[in-house]
Amino acid sequence: MWRYKGQDLLAALYVMMRCQSRFGKNLASSLASGRPTQWSRILLLMRKKLLCAPVIVALLTGLSGCGGSGSSSSASTTAHVRVVNASPDSTSINFSLNDKVVASGLAYLSSSSSFANYSPDSYDVIATEASAVASLSDEVDTLSANTNYLVIGYGLENYGSEPLKRFAASPFTVDLSVPNGNKARIIVFNGFSRAAGFDTPAIDFEDGTTPQFPLTNIAFGATASELVDAGTISFQVTRNGTTQQYATDAGTAFAAGKVYLALVTGVEGQTGVEAPQIKYILLN
Repeated sequence: MWRYKGQDLLAALYVMMRCQSRFGKNLASSLASGRPTQWSRILLLMRKKLLCAPVIVALLTGLSGCGGSGSSSSASTTAHVRVVNASPDSTSINFSLNDKVVASGLAYLSSSSSFANYSPDSYDVIATEASAVASLSDEVDTLSANTNYLVIGYGLENYGSEPLKRFAASPFTVDLSVPNGNKARIIVFNGFSRAAGFDTPAIDFEDGTTPQFPLTNIAFGATASELVDAGTISFQVTRNGTTQQYATDAGTAFAAGKVYLALVTGVEGQTGVEAPQIKYILLN
């Protein structure tokens, strides 16, 4: 009767778990029962050639692709989605992917509490006022695996004769990796609208007139990101390439290792809720 040491049986069981193939199952069965097969003879020959157990395991692992179910990578197989309402004249908006409501009753400048997981696929991204039936926005977008998205509702419900300012809800990819060292990441979204009758230009997002952390030429409905030093920083929003200021903040404390969304929103010349402003939302 054939006899085997524990390392041989462990190698066979490893193959069976990794591959679930006929080879792995037969090899494990043979080693456990003591009946030789061509594969168990190979194992014995390998031992006679003084191949150690780690080498055996490595060789058997290379065979495990036969009949396997694909890569064993630990990368995420889902898309991660969080929703934000940046539309100044909205009241309470429901956001849906296909027929599933992912965030309901989101007020202006609010967001869903966390990133939710969705299968990679194409989706109808739909936004509707909670009190209405007709959608404000309905577009088809593709969500990819292992990717973080912010679905942002922006623009105006009451856009008049200026369709470029019309409400839209679109997904934007964001980098949520933890910044190294004493750094924070700011992701700026431009949802600011000029007054009625004026085209909305690109903006600059900078920390003063001699900026250390400048982000320039951010188009309406677009994002830009940068790393900044942790600490309190005051940013201002100006028309691209000019000193015409649209919004400013008094100073915000950014923590090391954190990622922030900076919403630039509001309507030029408005006061109160719709006034131009910078709103920060912590993302991690």
